Amino acid sequence: MKILLNARLFSFLKNTNFIILIIVLFCVETLCAQSTATVRAASEKPADVVSESKNIPEVQNFMKIHKYYMGLMEKAQKLLEEYQLPETSEQRKEEIEKFLEEASEKISKIHPQMLKRAEAAWNKAPGATPELEQIILEALEVRLLTGNYERAYPMLRGLLSGVYPQKIPEIYDLAGETCFMLNQYDAAEKFFVMAQQKKALSERGAAWQKLIPYYKIAWAREKTLRAQETQSDRLPRVLLKTTKGNILLELFEKEAPNTVANFIFLVEKKFYEDSPFHSVIPGFVAQTGSSAKTGEPDPGYRIACECEKPGARKHFRGSVSMALSGKDTGGSQFFICLTPTNELDGVNTVFGRVIQGWDALSELTPMDPGNPDPMAEMDKIISAEVVRKTEGVKYRPKVIREKDITSKKTASKDEKTSQNNEKNESSAY
Repeated sequence: MKILLNARLFSFLKNTNFIILIIVLFCVETLCAQSTATVRAASEKPADVVSESKNIPEVQNFMKIHKYYMGLMEKAQKLLEEYQLPETSEQRKEEIEKFLEEASEKISKIHPQMLKRAEAAWNKAPGATPELEQIILEALEVRLLTGNYERAYPMLRGLLSGVYPQKIPEIYDLAGETCFMLNQYDAAEKFFVMAQQKKALSERGAAWQKLIPYYKIAWAREKTLRAQETQSDRLPRVLLKTTKGNILLELFEKEAPNTVANFIFLVEKKFYEDSPFHSVIPGFVAQTGSSAKTGEPDPGYRIACECEKPGARKHFRGSVSMALSGKDTGGSQFFICLTPTNELDGVNTVFGRVIQGWDALSELTPMDPGNPDPMAEMDKIISAEVVRKTEGVKYRPKVIREKDITSKKTASKDEKTSQNNEKNESSAY
């Protein structure tokens, strides 16, 4: 699918010499697309269906903002045409440039709101109007680009039931990936096969397709465990209040008791207040856990891994896992999986999962530690709070202190020295 030029770029580009070119391209592309979609969809949908759908409040809210948005775009296009006329005076050109700068500000604010209203209208009445059918494709692209599969799924269901799969076969590939992320592996397999048949399977989709057999087995067990946990409703929970919204975590106390004890211990010590999400890699993980107060990346001790125990949990989308620099090096650093990451199974300890807050998670600002963007501002955990824990349990982790690590290294070195001396002595004789 073709991604339309994002209007939110206007606020960044407005002070450059490219503003006129940008707005020309945006206006022409958007207006042509809207016009084509309106004519095509109007001829395909019965008039009484369209009329009835327009009475739905969510559809009315969308149409209202869409009308204003398109009016602003049409005015901008007319002024651009005037701007390019040879007889247009320099004074008039300056007036037009001023309007376009103001228009770009308005567009940057209206555009995301219009996408949200389109999403709400689509989920209530898929394909209600030609205008909605056009904008929903862009809304879907935004959700998929940010990895918000939970919000993308209802939009895809509506599109798959219409004429779009025949016109845009890539939808099968997108549906396959979305279902894969949401642990719907049978559906994902079906959509990937359909994408393959239409020659629309992406490299990314093909990679996920190969992992389906592994995750079908892993998910069968995980699904059973989650059903049992939901029924008992007793697992500890921690609420992360972040700069992008709240994320509620449920902790796997049975499979990773010491890791959970460590996490709750640090949360209650306020260790995670203002801790930055210093590594947010789309399609991989979002990591945090450094102390904002001391600047230290760990609490001054380490804990042993629990990923090799029988029954250790696997890494699915939303899994919460300990970050490591080697075996038994866990401390305070943890990450949330943005996609299933089977390569970490048996390596990192999964100790919980996200149960609420997918919007906040998907909106975290991407941060690549290996190639930092100086313009990007890190999101952070404003505060962390234990909202439920098991009564009577003392959450005090068994730790490996730095001095213990040092003494072990010294003992190991002395042992090696002793062994070498013995070898030397035996070889001398």
